[in-house]
Amino acid sequence: MSTDKRGISTLALSKKIEVSYWAAWTMLQKIRRGMKNRDSRYQLSGTIEIDDAFFGGPKEVGDKRGRGSSKTSVTVEASTNGEGISYARMTVVDKVDDNTVKEIVKADVKEGQTIGSDGFNSYNFLFYSTIGNILR
Repeated sequence: MSTDKRGISTLALSKKIEVSYWAAWTMLQKIRRGMKNRDSRYQLSGTIEIDDAFFGGPKEVGDKRGRGSSKTSVTVEASTNGEGISYARMTVVDKVDDNTVKEIVKADVKEGQTIGSDGFNSYNFLFYSTIGNILR
């Protein structure tokens, strides 16, 4: 799973380690569940950068770029340590508004951390919160 950025398919794993398809499928499910459980308990610390991104297929006719497009909205939080990003978390959201961002930050960031953003209105609450030192 860690040798390819796209992961590995069940069939490829079963051939690589010479086990049945179902044994490989079970292994992958358990590994993925373990990774999800570990990640759900981790909270970001240090200097945190938060922004939003939009993912999807090809641009449709009349579709805007960025906010307001028909693409999937995602919030991205990255913990930086001076040398680069040490840990990142992405969350798919219905819309990027202050309530959504507030819930994500409460769940994902340890209290007292420094948070930076691009100054979009949905992040304004960060500048008046008790979460920590806030940067723009």
